[in-house]
Amino acid sequence: MTMTATLSPHVGRTLADIRAGDRVIVRRNLLDELSIACPDLALRSGDRVACVGHSPMHLELETPAGARLLIDRFFACFVETETAQQRFRRVSED
Repeated sequence: MTMTATLSPHVGRTLADIRAGDRVIVRRNLLDELSIACPDLALRSGDRVACVGHSPMHLELETPAGARLLIDRFFACFVETETAQQRFRRVSED
């Protein structure tokens, strides 16, 4: 899988909304802001991830470097996402 593929027309607002094949950018990780320790959720603002698998309880993500992350959907609800197009519009409006 290459991360250079076009990002999907993602309509969800959190990581929990994505499905296999979706590619999104982490807008912000609310768990970081709340100072909740979650070492398995090593996602930072600006990270690009692709969903390579999902179940009712977990998401399997892949980073551009090829690292795989298994994320519990409960924690995924606290990670805001956006597409590259949404990010471009947001940044250009600022």
